[in-house]
This record gives sequence, structure tokens and C-alpha cells, in this order.
Amino acid sequence: MATVKTDLFDKKIRPFLETIAAWKRNGITDTKIGTYLDVSATTLLRYKALGDPDNKLYDKKYREFFDVMTLNREIADGSVENALFKSSQGHIVALKKPVKLKEIIYNDDGKKIGEKEFLVDAITEEYIPPQVPAQIFWLKNRKKEEWREKQEQLDADGQAIQNVKDILISVRETVQLKGGIIKDDDGTDDDK
Repeated sequence: MATVKTDLFDKKIRPFLETIAAWKRNGITDTKIGTYLDVSATTLLRYKALGDPDNKLYDKKYREFFDVMTLNREIADGSVENALFKSSQGHIVALKKPVKLKEIIYNDDGKKIGEKEFLVDAITEEYIPPQVPAQIFWLKNRKKEEWREKQEQLDADGQAIQNVKDILISVRETVQLKGGIIKDDDGTDDDK
């Protein structure tokens, strides 16, 4: 069994498990949680490790704390992932907007005797278009090979091309292999 002060856990952490769960769902870091509880982040991570069933020093006393720290973080991460995906696709939102209405008051003879203006809340739908940065972020992380910034160029032999000079040489070789002639800017053959 690991040597950890259990009285610290019972006094400063166990009574606040529900609060810690809410903090994790809201994306609060372990360091900040430690600050709120007046416990070092290292100590929090030690308790979390002791509650991990895959840890050889596992202690069931800390299992609930482990679950609070890991599952609620996953909830927060999932929420952000869903929001990112939603913003990359575009979506419709319902908005509550104040609308100004005017009531005209008439007497029994049909003559206008006054006006009254007031605000009411109306529900409107608004289309939020897809956000290109969200799409780029999504693709760079989900399809790294196809969407990374720097694509690896290959020469005719399938070897990676390192720089612009290598690219030009590779293009020249490819054209020559296919029997083409490369002309300089002045219109003359390059082979001269």
C-alpha cells in the first residue's frame, strides 16, 4: 500500500467529490482544483493513480475519486467535441429576441384615440453557417495524413523530395521520362 496521508483525503477531498465532478465537467484543470481544495496537484494525481484499477498500487478507497476525475473530464471533452463538430457543420439555433409591437386604440366610432407600444419575446430560428476554422481543425486532427500543413512530395521513384530544388529536378526528370521537352523562359530548350 502506498504511503499517502489518508486523513488529508478524508478531510479535504472526499467531502467535495460532487463539487470536483462539476469542476471537471466545466473543464477546470487538476492544478486549479488542487488550489481550490488547498491540496497540491501532485497529491491529487497520486490519489487518482491509487484509485486506478489498472495500477498495481490500487486502493479501492480512492476508486470513486478516480472515477470523478476521469469520467467527468471525458464528459467535458465530449461536450467540446460535439460543439466543434456542430460548428463545423452549420446548424439552426432558436433565439429569443425582443420585438416591439404597437397597439392602436380606437373608440366605438372607429376613431383613433391612442397608441400603446410594448415589447414581447419572440422565438426566431437563425442558421449559423459552418465555421471553416472548425472544419480545418477537425480534418487536421481526424485525417492527419491528408490534411496536415506540409504534404510530403514524392519523386518518380517514390522517394521523398526535400526542397524546391529537388521538386524542380523531379519535375524535369518526369517530363524527360515521358519524352517531353522543357523550355526556358526565353523559349529555348533547357537541354542546351
